[in-house]
Amino acid sequence: ASTPVRNTAGSRQGCAMGSLLFCAGYHHVLRETKAHFPTVVIQAIVDDTRIIGPPRDAWDAFLFSTNLAHQHCNLESVRKKCSVYSPQADLSFLPSTLPGSPSFPGSEHYPPGRLSGVEVCGVLTGDHEWIEQRLVDLVAKKTDDLRRLALVQDGTKFTNATQIQYILARYCVTAFINFTLRAHPASLTQRAALAFDAAVDSFIAHLCVSAAATPRERADATRLARLPNRLGGLSLTSAVDQRIPAFLGS
Repeated sequence: ASTPVRNTAGSRQGCAMGSLLFCAGYHHVLRETKAHFPTVVIQAIVDDTRIIGPPRDAWDAFLFSTNLAHQHCNLESVRKKCSVYSPQADLSFLPSTLPGSPSFPGSEHYPPGRLSGVEVCGVLTGDHEWIEQRLVDLVAKKTDDLRRLALVQDGTKFTNATQIQYILARYCVTAFINFTLRAHPASLTQRAALAFDAAVDSFIAHLCVSAAATPRERADATRLARLPNRLGGLSLTSAVDQRIPAFLGS
């Protein structure tokens, strides 16, 4: 007969089986929670779990699932990463320690009181002004990578800095804005798209334009760089131009 071996150390960092094994154990917790609280909807990507439904039912389901996860998986919920969002429902019964509760005093990562919105699988939902500003802030954070990328220079041994800059800009930085434009209505992405295009314009100028270029030459270089590869461009497409097609195409 085989002898069971208890894994008390967990999988190694980067192990491809880590997430799969976690999901296999955690799935039982989610199924049991759903069975006890049929009025809620449970969404989970690995350990990132959301419980959607009437506030009191969702709160009770949350407490039930965290207790069950501790019993069956020895899994502790990090409460400072938990939050609640509802624009109008009565949340007065929630503890003041929970972000999003009307009595929450605020913290480093959350404002006091009710939340203006929430992120679900990378998509923002909530107050429109909050979504617009949040997207602008995310663009500022992502495009700061372009500023650092522009600092890459050729060395004595490797002289392919320009190629590295282009590849990382094309396939890493721009991937974020493509998802953002597909996932949010065009009416909410205008400011973020303008900010993104301005950052990319500066990067194109660094990549392709000499300091002696005239404003007309700089503008021509930007237009050329925004063309697809097959037309001789760099495929650094304008986010402003792509807003409506991207959202409709999604």
